[in-house]
Amino acid sequence: MTGSVRRRWVAAGAPPPAPGAAGAHPGGVPAPRAGGGPAGEPPHPLAALLTAVTAVDRRRRLARPVVALATAPPGSADLVGAVGALLDAAAPRVAHAVVDAAAHPEVRGLLDAAVAQLERPGSGWRPLPFPRYRDVVAIADLRLTAAGVDRRAAAVRAAIGPPNTGAPRATEPMVSMLTAAGTVAALSAGQAGGTRLSTALYALGVALLCVVLGLAARRLWAVVGPRWRLRRLGRRGVGVERGAGVLAEATTWTADAVASARDPAAARLRRDRVLVAAFLADLRAAHGRRWWGNWRTAYPVLVLGDRAGGPAAAALLGGHAASADARALVVVTDRPHPDARYRPLAQWEAYRAPWAGGADATRPWALTLDAAAVAGLAAATAGPVARPPRRAERARNRLLAAALGAGLLAGTGVVAYRSLVWACRPGVSGENVVTVDGQEVGYRLCGAPFGGAASRSARYEKLIYAENRRVERLHREQPGRRPLTLVLLTALTRPSGDARTSQVAESEDLAGAYAVQLAANNDGPSGGPLLRLAVANAGAASRLVDHTVTRLGALLAADPTVRGGVVTLDSREPVKRALARLDPARFVMISPTMTAEDLVETLPRFFQMIAPNSMQAELVRRYVDRVAPGARLVDVYRAGAEDPDNRDAYVMTLRDELARRFGPRFRQWRWTRPGEPPGPGRDGPMTPALCGGTNQVLFFGGRYTDFRDFTWDLVDTCNGRIPLLVADDSTSRFIADRDLAASAPPGLAVVMATKSVLLSCRRLLDDRFAGATAGPAGTGVAPRLQFRRDIAALQRCAGAERAGERADELTDLAGGWAATSYEAVRLLHWAAWRADPPQPGTAAAGPLAERMAAVLHGGTQQVPLPYGVNSPVRFDADRVSRNRRTSLVCLRDLTAAAVSGTAADLAVEVARQGTAYPADGPEPVPVTCPPPGAARAAR
Repeated sequence: MTGSVRRRWVAAGAPPPAPGAAGAHPGGVPAPRAGGGPAGEPPHPLAALLTAVTAVDRRRRLARPVVALATAPPGSADLVGAVGALLDAAAPRVAHAVVDAAAHPEVRGLLDAAVAQLERPGSGWRPLPFPRYRDVVAIADLRLTAAGVDRRAAAVRAAIGPPNTGAPRATEPMVSMLTAAGTVAALSAGQAGGTRLSTALYALGVALLCVVLGLAARRLWAVVGPRWRLRRLGRRGVGVERGAGVLAEATTWTADAVASARDPAAARLRRDRVLVAAFLADLRAAHGRRWWGNWRTAYPVLVLGDRAGGPAAAALLGGHAASADARALVVVTDRPHPDARYRPLAQWEAYRAPWAGGADATRPWALTLDAAAVAGLAAATAGPVARPPRRAERARNRLLAAALGAGLLAGTGVVAYRSLVWACRPGVSGENVVTVDGQEVGYRLCGAPFGGAASRSARYEKLIYAENRRVERLHREQPGRRPLTLVLLTALTRPSGDARTSQVAESEDLAGAYAVQLAANNDGPSGGPLLRLAVANAGAASRLVDHTVTRLGALLAADPTVRGGVVTLDSREPVKRALARLDPARFVMISPTMTAEDLVETLPRFFQMIAPNSMQAELVRRYVDRVAPGARLVDVYRAGAEDPDNRDAYVMTLRDELARRFGPRFRQWRWTRPGEPPGPGRDGPMTPALCGGTNQVLFFGGRYTDFRDFTWDLVDTCNGRIPLLVADDSTSRFIADRDLAASAPPGLAVVMATKSVLLSCRRLLDDRFAGATAGPAGTGVAPRLQFRRDIAALQRCAGAERAGERADELTDLAGGWAATSYEAVRLLHWAAWRADPPQPGTAAAGPLAERMAAVLHGGTQQVPLPYGVNSPVRFDADRVSRNRRTSLVCLRDLTAAAVSGTAADLAVEVARQGTAYPADGPEPVPVTCPPPGAARAAR
């Protein structure tokens, strides 16, 4: 083909005739063109017609299947073979079937032969599916002898789909596998999270669950599929009604209906019409436009050899002419069928105009050929037909598929990398973790969160690990900035089901540390050392600290960039002994939470960046003497704190300081929960003698984990006669954790000690509160404004919460707990920056840890320490910051204030000690915090 016809073949996705195909002589000698003319003459009208109507017109969206009916008696077999050869040679990718209607007098046989060819794979085109036709054939073969609509419907569904049998046998393995998947998932969730065993168990559980869901979907499709397929037959194009009408319609053209009908010919004609409609509907659906595009490049062609106008061909012709696709029907004949309403087209030129304009779309077109044209076409296509080579096309398709697959894998890798930037790089060991008693202890510079993906701290752990990986890139870009690694030694896990333990404070510690890390690394070359953070977990209540310190010792020996750490553990004797094993010449420790008196005596490089228990005891004495002069103080704490093997230094040193200041007015009560057995060193639960009166004050001097049960015991015992209740700073976690506050008795009034200013987003966004203090000398940056800027990078306090709206994690500062670790990490980073490299007049030469300690101590440097968010920082000679602010705040209703997220705003400061900023106002006048007036019934 040449000219415009050749271009049409290319546009249709089919190659032009190759040598040896139609239009070329087998021996290489030029053959006459289709139609018998010379090689330079225009192509045969039938070839041009097939080229035009099979091409997919995407602009006009003419999605119409094509049926070509060829009749030319006598000798129509020659014409049928010629058209088939023409399609094989010139359009191998056009789905087509060549059927002799004389050999199939019935519609069923004719359509079966056509479907068998169009469904055949490896034919040069993509096989066409015929689901509707197959369903109609299955129903047509039925003998619906059963009585009742339900039984007949079941028989029809069983014919077109798998029977609904064997459900109990299929359900049992599904339930077993689902149980196994749930067990594996529970085992994985029970792990501390992040270990290879936990990851493998989780992946196995997900795989089993996917298998179970796949089996369930397959079983569901076995039940629902036949129903859906039966309803599909009621859609447009098949000729039956929807829903229940499908069954009623089907009963009129099944084998049983045809055999028992009074007029079998009429019943068979009814069935044949449905078969033709289903066949044409499948053709239409195979080439329908979808949202992902029409992937077929040409419409199908059905070539029928009909010598005498057989009934099967007439039925197919009539059914197609009656459908909405009638305009795409092309009849090639030398004698039009008398019953067909064709639009006659004498020549190819007469065909182009009405097709392009879409005129008379409801009538089929017929192209009449004379005997000479038929003979010419048969002669042109005689002999063997050579298919065009498809190696290049297959190679191109394979390359395209490979490129798409590689792009998909690359995109998946990028997404996975960005979502797993906290994970360790292959071949890099960034963790040393062991599982003890179901808890992961050790340290991590990268990897999975200690508390698992569902823990509150997981978000900040991942952010820290991702920033650690970014430090590697920043160090390559800024080689002048040395890396500095600081350890965050805390307790991030708790025993499963322990509702008394809170992780909010630890999560906020990580948030404050990450805010410093991000700000320091983003400051550029003038920002000091590049900061990495190693997260170390010592287990619940710091009981597994020995395992953690052992691994930190290995990290100190292997990584020279590790120079200090922030410690927020319980002040217990095992903790002190474990921390003493760390090399003091290389590791400087700062604690913003540990207040026991004897820590600095045991640990030579330990800086206590918080007022010790002696300052808290003095503040309590001053407050009690002001609001209840001469009253007795009863210190209540959990029995067992004196245990020599696990002595709680925080509780014991606080008891000793209170006893020293109150003298004979001091009394202790070693409390136990109701129902616990008595014993030596155990005074038992609360008694009525500890209730009411103005001559005594109850002071809870234990751990916050016992405060909830203690308050319920107090409310149940005193029944409304609750004395003035003061609690130590450990209980300030109830202000930070709403779940803890919700577990306390409603209406409970309490005076709480706190070692830092209570922060909320509402207070921090107040410029008068946040910006009234001056920062380090020469910077002009207020520490609270700097904290507000850095914490906003974590989407915290980006804007004030709306009135009446409950604050969430991003709009609440949990009482300001993040500020404590923020201060400590910034202070260590600042000290390392000032001490490395040594500068004249700032620090003496020696190991970096010693120079950092000297900078923190302030003995050899002229620049003052950075101011803290809570209050200014200044260490005494014994490395204790006694000037740090300590306050007592009154909460008239602990539960209501904390649960609503406004505890930091509603708390009233009733006493203060230490240095405060001028923006915090003058020292308050101590006032009482009355208990609730209404009596409360026992639980």
